[in-house]
Amino acid sequence: MMRTMLKIGHRGAAGYEPENTLRSFARAIELGCDMVEMDVRLCKSGEVVVLHDETVDRTTDGTGKVAQIKLKRLKSLNAGLEEQIPTLKETLEFLRGKVKVNIELKAKGTAKPVAFILDMAVRKGGWREEDILVSSFFRRELSRLHALNPNIRLGLLIKVRAWRFNGFLKRVHLYSLHLPTKLVTKRLVKGVHKRGLRVFSYTVNAARDIRRLKKTDIDGIITDLPDRL
Repeated sequence: MMRTMLKIGHRGAAGYEPENTLRSFARAIELGCDMVEMDVRLCKSGEVVVLHDETVDRTTDGTGKVAQIKLKRLKSLNAGLEEQIPTLKETLEFLRGKVKVNIELKAKGTAKPVAFILDMAVRKGGWREEDILVSSFFRRELSRLHALNPNIRLGLLIKVRAWRFNGFLKRVHLYSLHLPTKLVTKRLVKGVHKRGLRVFSYTVNAARDIRRLKKTDIDGIITDLPDRL
């Protein structure tokens, strides 16, 4: 049976717009994405903000660590083309009913506040649990989120071939594995599918890589350039 491959916008449509901004997410939707990927971490005042790096230096006109800056100050920064750094709450409100989301936990300590926000989004914000995926390299954060909200789908990010997740699977019911392009083969995808998991690959921009991955029966491709899929 043919699987439907999801088109997933990396940080929105980061190849065309300032990454992790509402403008970028809107562009991803315009380009036909089924899902948008975003990165979240906590700022000093406790809000969950959508930002990839530990600091604001690369993506804004400011400097400093996100964890040491309050939201009011973060909101004053230019994240590109006069866009602001959005909070996760704002982003979910903006995207509700338009697209699925893949929320990557970029730092330790994010699971609890994110679980609370997602619980409210499902109960009162018009979101469906099946339209939300939370992913991370941090297995402990995924475990904590699972304990707080076992109905939210979870994805484990993996960087290298020598991964061990059998024990983790016994503790947490994963929905998907997220792998770099170089690790994805048709044989691997078939093996992961036998375990009942989906396979997503990141971050895939080269046309030759896209063509190859499409032949592996992969479940989703994460890209900066959604119009190439």
